[in-house]
Amino acid sequence: AGKSYGDVEKPTELGSGGQMGRYKYSNSAYYKYGGAGGGAIAISVDSGALKLDGDASILANGEAGEDGITANSYYGKFCGGGGGSGGSVLINASKVVGSGVIEVKGGAGGRGGYRYGSQMYAGGGG
Repeated sequence: AGKSYGDVEKPTELGSGGQMGRYKYSNSAYYKYGGAGGGAIAISVDSGALKLDGDASILANGEAGEDGITANSYYGKFCGGGGGSGGSVLINASKVVGSGVIEVKGGAGGRGGYRYGSQMYAGGGG
C-alpha cells in the first residue's frame, strides 16, 4: 500500500495512477496499464447551500486497471494493472443539501490472467 498524502482538512490532491502489470518471459515483456487517478474538484458557494438534486453527482474516482489476458497455459499469463487512487473533493459552502452523490473512491485492480484454469496475478485496487 502506498503512503497517504495531502491535507485531510483541505483536500486538493489528484489521485495517483495505478501500477502497470508486467509479465516477462524469455526476452519479451508484456504490460497491462494501471488505471488513472481521480481528479481534484474544488467548489465554492458564495452564499447559501450547494444543492445536489436528483441524479446530480460529484465524482473524483480512480479508474480500474486493465485486465490481464486470459490464456490457459503457463506462458500465456499476464498480470492485471493496478487501480488508480481516488482524487479529492473540496466544497466550501454553508451546507450541502439534496439527494445527489459526492463520491471519491479508488478504481478496481485489473483481473489477473489465467494459468491452467485458475485466475492469478490480479492488480491491486486503488
